[in-house]
Amino acid sequence: MSIDITSTRGSDTSTLLGHLATKFQAHPENLATEALAYILNRSVSASKGLHSLLIRCGANLPLPLMYATQATDEDGAIPDLVASDAHGQVVCIVEAKFWAGLTDHQPVTYVHRLPADRAATLLFVVPSLRLTFLWGEILARCRLAGIPIGEEVDPSPELKTCRVQGRHTLICASWREALAAFSSSMFSDDPVIGDITQLKGFTARMDAEAFIPLRSQELTSNIPDRVIQFCQLVDDIAGAVVSAGLATNVGKRSSSTAGAYYQPIAIKGHAAYVQMNCKLWAKYWPTPIWLSIQETISRETPRAGSPLPRYLAALLSGPRPKVFNDGGTMLMPIELPTGAERHLVIKSAVMQIRGVTDLLEQIL
Repeated sequence: MSIDITSTRGSDTSTLLGHLATKFQAHPENLATEALAYILNRSVSASKGLHSLLIRCGANLPLPLMYATQATDEDGAIPDLVASDAHGQVVCIVEAKFWAGLTDHQPVTYVHRLPADRAATLLFVVPSLRLTFLWGEILARCRLAGIPIGEEVDPSPELKTCRVQGRHTLICASWREALAAFSSSMFSDDPVIGDITQLKGFTARMDAEAFIPLRSQELTSNIPDRVIQFCQLVDDIAGAVVSAGLATNVGKRSSSTAGAYYQPIAIKGHAAYVQMNCKLWAKYWPTPIWLSIQETISRETPRAGSPLPRYLAALLSGPRPKVFNDGGTMLMPIELPTGAERHLVIKSAVMQIRGVTDLLEQIL
């Protein structure tokens, strides 16, 4: 079996802002909004990039624009970000969204705040997974408030727009689309390139963790049966591995982690788990079943204390990642054959785990 090691530390969510997203979760939109204003005011190229996105959506706004956050008006609404022209007239309102729903002011109050005598834009920047749902909610609220809505246009799969009140433009863009526009006219020596990378990491983390609105077919499908079967597969695979002499059973099954169910075993002195893990399934590889092997080696094992990643990295290589190094714990996706009977699925899993135990046998 060909296996190679890929560290997950270089993912696009592994930036400083991406890390802070997990530490300060109460108001992530505020953090993203301040970052947007900082980048747009500091870089002419970034401002031009956003302007080009607005132009693609039919918004004919002037340049230059100056951006300010949390601008309160007489209507009591506090938009995330406003852009003013050279005369100090607000011509664009930007609303940053991650998990939160629309406020009472969105979008109706902000549409009415746009100047009636000139072109202006209301832009929502949202996670790509929520774009279609939020766009539908935005339009529904406009119609309910009697705001005239023009023809809907999709300039790209993650960009939606339409005219409102005749001369104003309503836009909904994904974070990915908006930040790509920032970079579109930027040179390699632009001072905010690193800042955009930070913001991309932050928004990618938020996008990955956004709650996807439920669909009726999800609630009436056979998903519950499948989840139960995956947990039963964990029991069966762990039992088959022990029966084959590849591991020993060291404890009872557990499900103390959200979205996970696992059986603890020991492989060549290493603490290991056969598990059904939804987080690993979503993050690393398209399979619900995983084998995790911890770096710690028991005192009875020869060469105790030698790091497991170094063992495997010295022996295993290949064009595709088949083991992931997650802080000293090695994560092996168990690929499940499709269209196969249960006993064949279990047999395939045991063969994959045998490949790892054979390699450990060579070095211990």
